[in-house]
Amino acid sequence: MSPADHAISGPVSLREYPVEYLCGSDRVYGVAHLPESPVKHGLIVIGRTGSDRGSVYLCRDAARAGLPAFRFDFRGRGWCEGPLVPVQETGEDIACAIQALQSVAPGIGVFTIVGMSEGAAAAFLYARSDPRVAGIVAVNPWIRMEQETAKQHVKMNLARVGKREFWKRIRNSESGYIGAARSFVRLVGNVVTAPGDPGALKQHVVDGLMRFEGKTCIILGGADPSTIVFQKAAADQIDRLTATGRMSSYTVPGADHVFSDSGARRQFITHTVDWTLALAREVA
Repeated sequence: MSPADHAISGPVSLREYPVEYLCGSDRVYGVAHLPESPVKHGLIVIGRTGSDRGSVYLCRDAARAGLPAFRFDFRGRGWCEGPLVPVQETGEDIACAIQALQSVAPGIGVFTIVGMSEGAAAAFLYARSDPRVAGIVAVNPWIRMEQETAKQHVKMNLARVGKREFWKRIRNSESGYIGAARSFVRLVGNVVTAPGDPGALKQHVVDGLMRFEGKTCIILGGADPSTIVFQKAAADQIDRLTATGRMSSYTVPGADHVFSDSGARRQFITHTVDWTLALAREVA
């Protein structure tokens, strides 16, 4: 696929084009966002190349700030060929994405990986094995603890019962009170029937976080129950890394799991770009 440059509005001249490359024997796709005079620190964004607008906005803002960026999907997701790859086996996907960015911007030698949810877990699992990775931005990190997540959803909904805005939103919703009641029953059912923590994956993710020698920024949505699960599961490790200066955290109040609100998404993107630029200057 030959690159097709697109003009993007902004204070600097940018290029944005699709990149087709191989991961193993599977044909996969990403999108490169390159400033005219990039710094030598690249942003690798794990996210849908077709439908996730958040990753598009993030990469464009990063490029406007001088950071070359590359967004991609794992094999079996989005436009990418191949079987669906479990998070434990996505290391090759990330390595190939880094190589793909270097193929169009060969001057880049240091990288920060940005991953949301499952992508954050994948970044934790991969980063310690690649000395080129200096930073991780983990957005609403995911650990497979279905029962604990279901419990947090129930607690959050119960906490809203006494708020007038909660009932107004239900009244004005398409499903109304009956639909809300059905949803709550399903949540309670998930607490009872969801499997407990399988343990192994959680331990691998937490170990990867601890063994990574670079810096990590955790960005949390204040209205996402899964963030509570992660914070509980990795509380000791977060405290230890924060004390050493290798980790910082940033919470966006009221933000949901995917930062669907435009104001929350703007905070997440601004903090990610600013943090990565500071890291780029530090490790230059």
